[in-house]
Amino acid sequence: MTVLRAWIFVETKPIEKEFRISEQSASIKGRLGELAQGVFDLLGIYDVVVESSPGNLNALYQDILKRIYEIGFVTGCTTYPAVGQQRTKPGTLGKPFAYILISASPVSIDYIQEKVYEMNEIQKVDIVLGPYDLVAELSVDNMKKLTDTVNRILRIDGVLTTVTMPVIPE
Repeated sequence: MTVLRAWIFVETKPIEKEFRISEQSASIKGRLGELAQGVFDLLGIYDVVVESSPGNLNALYQDILKRIYEIGFVTGCTTYPAVGQQRTKPGTLGKPFAYILISASPVSIDYIQEKVYEMNEIQKVDIVLGPYDLVAELSVDNMKKLTDTVNRILRIDGVLTTVTMPVIPE
């Protein structure tokens, strides 16, 4: 199976008393090097997100997940390989403001992806395998705009639930 993009949500624990959250993403980024297109600290059910383009499932496991699990403070990973059409807007290289995991009615996934992608705040939205159906990356200026965007997503026919995780500022 070809995997053009994978989202890896990492659970961590501090290993030292003075260990800062931002050091977690820096450690993961250093360990993965060019294998990671983006590594960001999050607030929410996961601590760090890694965006990668492994090429296939074997590379995802051998090259990326094994390296992440070798890091002492990593306690778990939930991996969402993107399937189907991956939607990325051109010129979206800035730091994301938040990630949204979306649960959807199975008959509505393609429709929801298109509706979410049409929102100006959305940088990327992928249909994924795993406990959630879509992963969206968005960029906004403030929490009010984030809340407004999430509320618009929740009003799309077929959206069941969302989990929103803001990126921790550096």
